[in-house]
Amino acid sequence: GIAAISYENTGPNSIINNGNNGYLIENNNEKDFCDKLEQLIKNIEERKKLSVNARAHIISRFSEKNIINKWIEIFNLITKTN
Repeated sequence: GIAAISYENTGPNSIINNGNNGYLIENNNEKDFCDKLEQLIKNIEERKKLSVNARAHIISRFSEKNIINKWIEIFNLITKTN
């Protein structure tokens, strides 16, 4: 996993839990973005923690089993007859 820093918008908000597996920065706040980047560069322990959490989050959310179950739900909705 990789500790991510991103601006808040609909894409990253669905993957990044701020402070847990990365950082979400207020849109266009370049100073905060740079501060968080510097923080991660200087603090290897924090970077490792966020990286481990990022990997665990993606594995749990996007595992093969979860993806298959989502597809089954979609197919069931499509083929459902009332």
